[in-house]
Amino acid sequence: MLRPQPDNPAASVVYFCSAAYSFYTHDNREIDLGRDLVRHGHALAYRRYSKDYVVDEERARRLRFSLWQVRFTPPWEWRRMMCEARQLPME
Repeated sequence: MLRPQPDNPAASVVYFCSAAYSFYTHDNREIDLGRDLVRHGHALAYRRYSKDYVVDEERARRLRFSLWQVRFTPPWEWRRMMCEARQLPME
């Protein structure tokens, strides 16, 4: 299920994505796929739009899950650097 994220100050389209988790829990609870990706170190908390996943990201970082095993540049920093290098306006 996709639904717009409330209280988005930038008025950008940000969605919450969930799916049935009955295979694992044997019930009809939904799992927040974004939280699950961040929790396991496969994605980053995008603090510009929400603080919802920050605790999950900090835990993944502390435990060195997935992305956190290597050094990397967060996507928003990479885009900023590319825009500055090309002297393009930020989106």
